[in-house]
Amino acid sequence: MDNWIRCFRPAPDAAAQLLCFPHAGGSASGYIPLSTQVAGTAEALVVQYPGRHDRIAEPFAERLGDVVHAVLGSLSADGGRPLILFGHSMGALLAYETARQLAAQGREPAALFVSGSEGPSLPRRARLPDRPSDADLIREMRLLSGTDEELLTHPEILELALPRCAPTTPCCSPASTFPGRRCAARSSR
Repeated sequence: MDNWIRCFRPAPDAAAQLLCFPHAGGSASGYIPLSTQVAGTAEALVVQYPGRHDRIAEPFAERLGDVVHAVLGSLSADGGRPLILFGHSMGALLAYETARQLAAQGREPAALFVSGSEGPSLPRRARLPDRPSDADLIREMRLLSGTDEELLTHPEILELALPRCAPTTPCCSPASTFPGRRCAARSSR
């Protein structure tokens, strides 16, 4: 594997490969437990985005297509094992686009599973301004219910985290503009 894909539990005899795309603020290490759980059935491969975890010193990807292109270049022909894609939130959008590109290349994945994102055919509504303030981002993080409230009150943690959450590039923007049903229901209250 290269810098883009992590394999925490190699399983060359597994019947399939599961390629996972984390949410915008996530990293590949968040999928270590899943890698363990599926090891007997599938070999979990997880995308590690630039600007995250061990790639924190690298600049963020500027376009969704850049990430998809890099991931496609990192996938090896694996002797015919089925490839299953899973993505959460922004990762759902990346998994979907990767599936489209694979199909266009004649390498259609066996399955595509997504969570935390509306379907690509549904209308989108922006939930954050193009250049959100720190307060906008904190409000959005509270709305999504994925961040411990205690972390949102520590200035040092926020100073490190908020620049990584801001949708400053087209690639990161979908993380805030493609809510799942639970998030959409909350935002309409």
